[in-house]
Amino acid sequence: MQITLNRKELVRALAPLALLTKDAPEPLRQVRISAYASAAFLKYEASFRVYNGAQELTVSVPTTDAVVPATAAPIALDVKELFKFARSASESPLVTIRGDGTVVSGALIVKLPTFPLADLPELPFAASKAGARSATIDLEAIRRVAHAMSQDYVREDLHGVCVECDADGVVHTVATDGHRLAVVRATAPTSPYHLLIPYDAVLAILSAPATEAHASWNDDYLSLHTATYHLITRLSDAKFPPWRKVVPAAYDRAPILLPRKALVAVLKSMSKAKRGAIFSAGDGNTSITCEELGVTGSVVAPWTGQAVGVNPRYLREAIEDLVGDTVTLELGGNALAPLALREGKYTAVVMPVTL
Repeated sequence: MQITLNRKELVRALAPLALLTKDAPEPLRQVRISAYASAAFLKYEASFRVYNGAQELTVSVPTTDAVVPATAAPIALDVKELFKFARSASESPLVTIRGDGTVVSGALIVKLPTFPLADLPELPFAASKAGARSATIDLEAIRRVAHAMSQDYVREDLHGVCVECDADGVVHTVATDGHRLAVVRATAPTSPYHLLIPYDAVLAILSAPATEAHASWNDDYLSLHTATYHLITRLSDAKFPPWRKVVPAAYDRAPILLPRKALVAVLKSMSKAKRGAIFSAGDGNTSITCEELGVTGSVVAPWTGQAVGVNPRYLREAIEDLVGDTVTLELGGNALAPLALREGKYTAVVMPVTL
């Protein structure tokens, strides 16, 4: 086999594959590369597949070849080494991969070891299995809430994104780490379902150049398809917590309106804070003080509520998913009430901190 690909497209394809296998044992840190003719696009494509024991991801990339021999046999290479080479070969726009493991880009040539193809198993998922369900999953909604996922793998119930459809056909895409929560609401003509997509699977599918994915699943596995991505992941047995209890109803007091860009700039300067920052009134503006870092900032808008402590990174990440110029910040009647931000179908909740 010999295929030639656009280097930047190859790098984009390999990034989620390398991410999925970075902590896998050595036999699973390989990528299987196949070349085939794509009748749908009237061109030749290469597929790159990895398997880490819990997820299997295949990414398709168009080749620049006019012809790929029908007898071209697949090969398996170290995904980390191939990714590293593709990223470093910035002087040429193309990368050629040969069947013996030789990889060429301009004047750069490297010979990577090949692996036996039998060493890379497949997850035993079949969409046709009795009882399998299907639906269209909004990837943009997952992207908007992913910042609130727990990164603690021990908290399996929070270590991912929950997508659920209720009896009224309302789909909620939710993530929380126990300190903040983000949810996107939408409607879909489908029967009720509940999915908890694992953390690593979320990170892998987020790089797909698509706004939605076709999903099919059974009791054990979930399959997500886009035009160029196919992800299969084991489903968790963990139960996502009753998140609706965390989202406050509309508070009685008027919300505080703050300029989004100015607020994000101040919060970025405090991103390394581990304890938090205090929002309070100051000379007709909103004063934001992080005593831990010795940083004080302000935005030109009045703060009309009581002083409240908040994690600046959590609040910034919630605000960055807004699209308007103004942040509408809802505060409860005391310093321990959750802070809420709502914009259209998006709601974010950030728990206050005591300073």
